Amino acid sequence: MGVDWNGDGLIQLEHDPRIPLDASTPTNPFTFWINHDQDDIDTGGETWPILRPDANTAVEDSLRDLEDFTRLVVEVDDLAQWRDTAVLELSWRSGASAQINVFRATDSSCSRSYLLDKGSGLAQLQLSGTAIGSIGSESLRVPLAELGAPDLDGNGYCFLFDVSNGGRDVLEARLVDEHASLAARPVHVDLRHIKTMYQRTTMDWPEHVRSPWEYKETDPEIPELQWRNDPLGHPFEPGWQETDDVVVWIYGWLKSGEGMYEMATTQAGETIFKRLWHRGFRGRLVFFHWPTVKPRLAYGLLESEYRAYKAAPALLDFVKTIPASKRVHVTAHSLGCVVLTEALKLGLEAESALLQVGAIPAAAFDTRDVLILPDMANLQTPVHANEGGYRGYVQATRTPVYTMYNYSDVTFFGWNIAQKQLKPTSKRGGYRYAWDVNAPPGERARLYYDTSLFSSDYRVVTDPHEIMAFIAKSDTHALGAETRVSGLVRHVFDLARSPFDFHKGHVVGWTRQVQETTAFYNLLLDVWNITYISELL
Repeated sequence: MGVDWNGDGLIQLEHDPRIPLDASTPTNPFTFWINHDQDDIDTGGETWPILRPDANTAVEDSLRDLEDFTRLVVEVDDLAQWRDTAVLELSWRSGASAQINVFRATDSSCSRSYLLDKGSGLAQLQLSGTAIGSIGSESLRVPLAELGAPDLDGNGYCFLFDVSNGGRDVLEARLVDEHASLAARPVHVDLRHIKTMYQRTTMDWPEHVRSPWEYKETDPEIPELQWRNDPLGHPFEPGWQETDDVVVWIYGWLKSGEGMYEMATTQAGETIFKRLWHRGFRGRLVFFHWPTVKPRLAYGLLESEYRAYKAAPALLDFVKTIPASKRVHVTAHSLGCVVLTEALKLGLEAESALLQVGAIPAAAFDTRDVLILPDMANLQTPVHANEGGYRGYVQATRTPVYTMYNYSDVTFFGWNIAQKQLKPTSKRGGYRYAWDVNAPPGERARLYYDTSLFSSDYRVVTDPHEIMAFIAKSDTHALGAETRVSGLVRHVFDLARSPFDFHKGHVVGWTRQVQETTAFYNLLLDVWNITYISELL
């Protein structure tokens, strides 16, 4: 009996000098997570809040639910003599708390095809149906005759299981009939909440620090944001198998409101972890959260950009705490790319920086005139970084920079509108940002305290972050919508094309079904130079 203990895609039960043996031990158990989320929606993500954890049902709920299952193989010597009379008995050695639900796998080779191919996933859902049974305080006993035709070229049986209750225990298997009883090598397991398997960091925007336009007589107070580990009830516990690779994943623009951060960690952070895990990644994933503002629609986009700049020092501080022996890869999605861009400007050093459909102007990394959009040329706006504009904002970095772009991403339609029509920002009867080309250099960026065109009551805006977020218009596409960018960018990956096929999607990596994102996660691991499981296995 065995599982994919070492994460190489194979379940190897016999000694072979070419393939590592899957042999768990008390100190190095097979680790997997409890199926606590609610994946009963086949499109558009997961149900939130969680009302009925998937492990509480006796069926595989959806294509997305399948990524909460793992494989179990039982091989039997001389199976033919046992098939008609023997009973397969699966039980826990201690029977204290752990519980798993066992399903028959539809792939007779016990491959990972149910995670890689939509057709195979649908076949698993349609043909396996209800669980064979559960292993908990009581053992699971199944006559081999009821399992039908054997798998593995007639030498055994393939199962899938998910976890409904965690614990450390030893899974044992026996074949029993009236003449004999045979025991298999046991499997040591550590089944736990998934939040213990990846790290979460977050930070708060201080309540006393107001929005920058609320400061009139003085410059805005600059917050000193500090990251902190956030257990969310389940502290991170590094596993014995953790490698030296650390992936820091910076989240994008998150909706405001109670429970939204917790929702993001479940729907995004945990999904990202699962999909990397199933690719064989055994390094550390850090889900890095920063305080965005998104009450509804596009409101809060510009203020969130401002906050992103201010969150970057905390990111830099966090990365510096990672031991020098580790290989650190930093990636960000959408507006989170502003945090990463600022951190690069501040001197962030990592193995790589990967900006996924970045919501920051391409001009920040590439100053060539060929990127300037015809309808955005000759704007009365700060253009160059030395006056508060985007162009040339990052002058140099020792970290290799890569970007992913998708010209079909509908999100950038709204981003372009924000650049053209929401800047300089104003609020009727309240305040008005402006760029006065007739004012002396250093005094052109201004915040007027009312919207009168002839008002003389203003504050000179000197913080480049405030200028970029509320005054400076981008004269280029966003980085995530520009394929021609070079400059500090080493390579651009096109997510709109095959085999990625993101089409109009923006957060495809964790909202689509796992079977549709294999190429995307392979690409991530390729960029990070991390070995992943070949699809040939």
